[in-house]
Amino acid sequence: LTSAMTAHKNEVSEELEGFSTQLADITIVTPEMFGCIADGETDNTNAFRDMFNNVSGNVTIFLNGNYVISEQINVSDKPNLTICGGGTLKNIEPTGNRGLKFSRCADLTIRDITIDGRQITRIGLSFTDCIRMTLDNIHVKDIGNANFSMSTCGFEIIGNCSYSNITNCVVQNINAATNATGISISMRYGENEEPIYSKYISIINCKVEDIIPEVDGDGIKVLQLNLETHFIIDSCVFINCAKRGIKIQGLYCKVNNCKILGKSVYAAIDFQNGKAKLTNTEMITTGTYIILSFGGGDNEVENVTIESADGFETVSNCIRCSGFNTDLDKKWGYLSFRNVRVKNVRNLLDVGKIDDYTFNEIDSLTLENVDVNGIWSSYLIFLNEVSLSKLKLHDIRLKTDNTYYGLIGGMPEQAIDDVFIDNSTDTIMFSAESLLLFKNAKTCYVNTNYKAGAYEIPYTIYTGGRKVFYWNQIPSGTSGGRISIYKSSQVGDICMNTNPTVSNGSFIKEWVCIEEPSETNQYGVWAPVTISV
Repeated sequence: LTSAMTAHKNEVSEELEGFSTQLADITIVTPEMFGCIADGETDNTNAFRDMFNNVSGNVTIFLNGNYVISEQINVSDKPNLTICGGGTLKNIEPTGNRGLKFSRCADLTIRDITIDGRQITRIGLSFTDCIRMTLDNIHVKDIGNANFSMSTCGFEIIGNCSYSNITNCVVQNINAATNATGISISMRYGENEEPIYSKYISIINCKVEDIIPEVDGDGIKVLQLNLETHFIIDSCVFINCAKRGIKIQGLYCKVNNCKILGKSVYAAIDFQNGKAKLTNTEMITTGTYIILSFGGGDNEVENVTIESADGFETVSNCIRCSGFNTDLDKKWGYLSFRNVRVKNVRNLLDVGKIDDYTFNEIDSLTLENVDVNGIWSSYLIFLNEVSLSKLKLHDIRLKTDNTYYGLIGGMPEQAIDDVFIDNSTDTIMFSAESLLLFKNAKTCYVNTNYKAGAYEIPYTIYTGGRKVFYWNQIPSGTSGGRISIYKSSQVGDICMNTNPTVSNGSFIKEWVCIEEPSETNQYGVWAPVTISV
């Protein structure tokens, strides 16, 4: 290969001896050819640097021992390089940097090795602008410690590493005083301030476990805000990732067949940019503030299990949808949730303004085939200062022994144009503010079964811009907080009787508004609709 290899020709391993190929044509090398001693104690930093400096591309480096380094090793502009062999690389001195750092190494392959940071290395493996990488069966462990003031991570991917695959890898025990990440993927800026970023990265069948700091610790962190990344995370497991299992700032990302388990103090999955698809995934966490979060629109969720393993007390919202960045995604297209199983949460879905993050409009919100087993002191859906055009709720089942305020709550920005509620939860109630959703609806369809004691009352309501109320007495006889609701009633509005009592062979099913409220009659006039039994 080069003069350095020629100088070490007497140290070529026995497995290469006897070949008639000249040294200049050898494509498989070992660190021992450059003076390395793989005993787990000898410092091989200089020998590793000699090896990487003197090999060209199209070379396979075979690591089959326990190698020790004391400083960061930089590898640049080596295309088609392969590193494999089952060996281990570890640090013996606190470097505060990376173990191996690769730059502009296109078509790089690393497989079947272990990186042992011994809690003194800041970053296990680092890659900048290495397109078409293959990282397979790599174990990165014990990176950083609680005294590290700098951020730490197992895999660091920067700039353009597009069309890369990360498969069958394990990242364990990443720690720092501030930020720690299992796999970090971020953009950088070019000379003209243009974003240089990665697209089409696949992370498949990997495990990330024990990301320690609660300040900001993520299993996978993607920082490519508002850029079309098209990442796939499939068949991965995240256990005890301190703040989030997955954090994605980037568009068109898919998460499929994953498990997020254990402690995640902020969210199991946080899609901060939208246009995401989440399928066939379990999120069963402890100590979690929000289990699933969206910061941008056009999201699909299907075949998902969401559970707070330690009960209601720690979870503020099950699913939160808010504008992560006030300068982007003011208008969302759609939010769709199908075949979702939920256990032990507060609000099922919180949409709209939260803290300083807000957005203005959603075209459609769909919930289909949703099982909710346990909800505490809240509404299933909470809308806050957001305009929603189309609402579809189909086949929602609720089981709770706790305080339950109702189906929809909050302060929507304006009425919904089209409402469809079919075979929904047994208890259909709305907050005073949320009833405004139906005031001017162009189409409104509600079909549900309300159960009251021993009597089951099936009913179907078709309305064209009429409101539907739920109360246990005639609206004109109500008092307290609900008075303001009925002041805005219109002729044709319906108030369903939530506590029907049989008397003289009949009961009142509902009341219908036959005269709108006025200055002299602030509640309007309501006529009962009776059913014989």
